[in-house]
Amino acid sequence: MMQDTVTSIFKEGSTDLYRWPDCAEPLIEKVNSLKPSKVLDLGCGANLYKTRIDNLIGIDIATPEADIIIEIENLTFADNSVDVCLALGSINFGKEDLIRKQLAQVKRVTKPGGHIFFRVMCEHTHRLYYPWNVEKVKQFAKEFNFTFVDGPRTIYKTIWETREDTVGDRGQERLYWEWTV
Repeated sequence: MMQDTVTSIFKEGSTDLYRWPDCAEPLIEKVNSLKPSKVLDLGCGANLYKTRIDNLIGIDIATPEADIIIEIENLTFADNSVDVCLALGSINFGKEDLIRKQLAQVKRVTKPGGHIFFRVMCEHTHRLYYPWNVEKVKQFAKEFNFTFVDGPRTIYKTIWETREDTVGDRGQERLYWEWTV
């Protein structure tokens, strides 16, 4: 079933969404099953989840496909107003102080009991990326009083591309987890 879904999506040309088979379709199903009134896709890029997740608002700092252009650390949403936040490769850049500011904003806007889904690069050494690892995920969970629902676990990309010339070898592994507030 999953392979049929992935194959049909590839034929539609939305391969970016399904290069993460361990999280894409299960994430879409899980988020929609929560019946959210507001979902933020932080760092939405091409806003690929927009037509697949109910009540989704795509947030990005630069892409024209985003619904709102804003930095994650400056979210303009009211406190406790969001049911679900997706941070799928977005809270992955910069130094620890920026990561903390972004996590504080995510916590602020997410309702108590709301869900946060994360996907990040593991222990990357390029200066652009934060060096996430399981210990840091657990540290931030404790610091922000997040509860694990799933993970952290390692997932793998099915579609391989490299941009070593600009951002280094980004590898196929990512950490993936789900927190509740």
